[in-house]
Amino acid sequence: MTRKITLLLLVTFCVLSHAQDELVLPYNATTLTEEQRALNPTYLAYPTAMADEIPAQQCGNYTPRPFTVNENGDQVYFSPGNLQYNAALGSHLCADGTTQPGTWRFAENQWDYVGNADYGNVYWNGVKCDNLLISETYDGWIDLFGWGTSGWDSEAKAYQPWSVSTNPEDYRPKNCGNCSLSSSYSVSWVYADWGQYNTIDDYAIGEWRMIKQAELSYIMMHNKWCLANVNGTNGIILFCDNFVAPEELTIEYNGFNNFNYNFFTDSQWQILGKLGAVFLPEAGRRDSVTDFNNSMGYWLPEGTEKRIPNPYEHWYDYEYRAGCFRAGRIYNSNGAYVNYDFSVDFLRSVGFSVRLVKDVR
Repeated sequence: MTRKITLLLLVTFCVLSHAQDELVLPYNATTLTEEQRALNPTYLAYPTAMADEIPAQQCGNYTPRPFTVNENGDQVYFSPGNLQYNAALGSHLCADGTTQPGTWRFAENQWDYVGNADYGNVYWNGVKCDNLLISETYDGWIDLFGWGTSGWDSEAKAYQPWSVSTNPEDYRPKNCGNCSLSSSYSVSWVYADWGQYNTIDDYAIGEWRMIKQAELSYIMMHNKWCLANVNGTNGIILFCDNFVAPEELTIEYNGFNNFNYNFFTDSQWQILGKLGAVFLPEAGRRDSVTDFNNSMGYWLPEGTEKRIPNPYEHWYDYEYRAGCFRAGRIYNSNGAYVNYDFSVDFLRSVGFSVRLVKDVR
């Protein structure tokens, strides 16, 4: 399916432990456009025999490898894909002992994202899935959620995964103004974390959780990253701790603000996926049920309560916002172009992506 590639670019993280010059990841010569060839006149042909040389213990579309997230050496694994939900498909057990409608799963491929009628690559029963069809009865997959909509009754007005209220206050769990859904802050809101509350695929309840801003920031500060395109989708690639790339692959990383330097076909990506590479696709943003744009954002557990002066009254109004990781060629709060940005200033009613992690025990 032909898609437009958005100008808003995603970041890719890459941790490379070998002391190798930063080169261009080889293209598959059959997929290059003339423009891409002009930008990369010294591209390398892809060695098709490389897949057979990967050790057996690294086989599979994605092999989890640890990422260090703080100075204490704590580590996490990333989930094998973005979180998806189908409201009309069966039911699932939850951490509070209840059974809730619908089914949660991780995307079948790391580059999969639902999008809307025009963007995305996820189908169900032969029909293109669409985040703008989100509802309590929609028999299709969605992957853009309001903040904290795990399905746990947090006493927020909007807590179900199909919630579409445009009022950010509706997504405020009880007493959760300046708060975090992370269990290290308070157990009161932890079930609003999708991974802590729900059964996802065949994993144990509570095995997964949201990654904290400080943890993701640590990865960005200590690991290498790059912009890339995988199988036609812009996205983020993360390389695990102590990653060693095959000699045949070279990567242009850290700060190149377009995708013309790193293109991966499906077969090329298998090499990196088997070695623990993590890909976060630019899966879009949903506002209510009427607006989808092909940008990106991944929810973080930190929530904020922003006071807004009311010019007509003698008190403040409040806006309820939450942490989000954005990436690509974007403007930061100072109006400068950056490749990635951490923000706690997004309305909780926005539909963003969720990528979970689990702790290495």
